[in-house]
This record gives sequence, C-alpha cells and structure tokens, in this order.
Amino acid sequence: MSNESKGDNRTGSRGWGDRVVDGAIGALFTLASGLALFYFTSESPDLSYEVFPPSSFVSEQTERTIYTVRIANQGDAKAEEVRAVFDFSDGATVQDSKVNTSSKAITYNLVDTSTSTMREYTFPLLNPGENAKFSFLLSGNPQRVNVDLRGEGVVGAEVDRTTQRGISWMIWLIGGLGGVILLLLFQLGKLSIRNRRAVELAEDATEVAENAKNQADVAQGAAERLRKVAESATDVAEKAMDEDKSD
Repeated sequence: MSNESKGDNRTGSRGWGDRVVDGAIGALFTLASGLALFYFTSESPDLSYEVFPPSSFVSEQTERTIYTVRIANQGDAKAEEVRAVFDFSDGATVQDSKVNTSSKAITYNLVDTSTSTMREYTFPLLNPGENAKFSFLLSGNPQRVNVDLRGEGVVGAEVDRTTQRGISWMIWLIGGLGGVILLLLFQLGKLSIRNRRAVELAEDATEVAENAKNQADVAQGAAERLRKVAESATDVAEKAMDEDKSD
C-alpha cells in the first residue's frame, strides 16, 4: 500500500465525531465573532427610570409623602436633549423638590409648568452611566407617579427588577450550558483523536501484514522454482545412470 493511498484512507476515516466537533467549533466561533462585532460596534443611549417605594407621614392635621425617582443613561452613547416629566395628578401637590446628580458636571433646568401637580426637568446631556435622583415632597398620598422620560431619538423605560433578575438567571443558565457544551465537545474531540490514532495504528498493522504476505509469496515462488530445478537435476541424474547401465 502506497503512502498516498494510506493518507487518503486516513482522511476518509474521519467519522461523524470529527465532523460534529469541527461543525460545533465553527458555529461557536461564528456566534462569538458576531456577538463581539455587535457589542463593539453598536452604540446607542438607553434611558431608564426607577420609582422607589414612597415614604409617608400621616397625622390628624398633616399628610405628607416623599417620592424618589432616579433616571439614568444605561447605554453606551450620550443622550441629548433629555426631558423628564413627573406627574402627580391624582390629588397630590408638589410642595418641594430636590435633584442630586451623579456628577457635578451634569446641568439641568426646572421648567415652569404652571401647575402644582407636575414637575418637568430638562438635561442638555447625559453621558453613559450618568444619573440623576429626584426627591419630591407632596401633600396628600398619591398612589403612583407618572413618569415621561425622553431624549433625542430615544424613549425611556421603567426599570423592572423582576425582569432584570430573570435576565440575570437566564444569563447564568446560558453561561452554564455553554460551559457544559464546551466540556462535552472537548471530551468528544479527545475521543475522536484517540479513535483516529487507533485507526492509524490498525492501518499500519494492515500494511505490515500485507508486506509480510507479499514477502511470503515471493519466498514461496522461490521455493517452487528451487523444487523444479531439483526435480530437473534428479531427472538428468536418473538418465545418466540408465545410460551407464546400458553400456
């Protein structure tokens, strides 16, 4: 068996395990490349707001409530012309309000809405990761605050802690499954390597056996020719002896 045919046989001996490993590795590489490309090239602002549980003070003469709301840019690009409107129109009036920003460089304006049940603020710019927290002192006990948060080309959404926890668990689950799949692929790859090595050893043993058979055939042919020569020599000797006797 020639080396070329031997190499062809080894190439053809790649089984389904090798094809599965190669395909899975290619798919994982493509997926990882696509996610990395999307992550590093996709930039956009992401405005969000979170309403914290209110605290109330109620007595026979006074009923006061403090609401706290935080807005933030959780994206990876700046948010421009941000507008935040807080509406307490279900019977409460705003007595006072305060704003705390995550950076002293953040500037904002309080818009005159000519109503005591609403507050409106504008921010020329919110960079990624920046936030502002609002505290409102209200007369009455409103059930909720209506928030309208917008920027140039983006609309803010309320933070859902339940959804965030679900997403976190999903991320951990996907990561765990990915690790298990990679481990299985690694073990399958090692098994495929061992299988290929076993096939190569079997092919080497087959080649050695074929070579030995060929050599045995050659030796058998030589022995047959020697046998025929010996028979011819015997015939010649017998004829010579017969001639001697007749003389």
